[in-house]
Amino acid sequence: MHLFFILFLSCIAHAGFNINPFILKLNVSRGEHIGWLETSHSGGSDPVAVELVMHERILDIDGNVKDTVIPTKDFVILPARILLYPKESAKTQIIYRGKQKVDADKAYFLHAREIPLPQRQEYEEAVRANFSVLVNYNVLIAMETNKPSSLSFVSSRNLSDGFVELIMENKGKGHFTFEDVYIYIGKEKITDFTGRKNSVMPGQQRRFIFKHHKAPTSKEVRFGK
Repeated sequence: MHLFFILFLSCIAHAGFNINPFILKLNVSRGEHIGWLETSHSGGSDPVAVELVMHERILDIDGNVKDTVIPTKDFVILPARILLYPKESAKTQIIYRGKQKVDADKAYFLHAREIPLPQRQEYEEAVRANFSVLVNYNVLIAMETNKPSSLSFVSSRNLSDGFVELIMENKGKGHFTFEDVYIYIGKEKITDFTGRKNSVMPGQQRRFIFKHHKAPTSKEVRFGK
């Protein structure tokens, strides 16, 4: 059992890489369709193999990122697989090759994951196969048009225990962020509400739940600082 634990810790110590930046912004309004990422070996004596795959970034109506994994062919990744030795780093080029012109903000996830490498010792290989701790990162690829967002009222309804539900839709071309932004019902400022996770992207709906004595009408609702 002691040897088993040592081998497990050895796997953790040998695995790992870093990637930078975690948010890559492409200003498509200025013609930016190419970006760069740097992947580096994070320490230890073993080489690390890294695979990069671009995925659709899908949010639910509450603003949570879904676990759904949908690869996209909108980007070319050069190189998509990297082998790093200790103290090494490598740059990767991210190129947008989508068929459609980007006229509204879009966001993707570049999933970077460590690929297991063959081990020399059979026993150690069996342990690592069952308990390997591999590093995974999701890099946000944000394509920005610098166009305005526009939240529009969709519906509202009363819930139990004094809560209400409000659903809004972003009908603008830009993403709507919640930094220092609150809900106003008439002159009343609502500071505590759900749905603040992640920006509302163009064409997406977002649900907000908060305490209020009645469901607001479209004329009563606004978002502001």
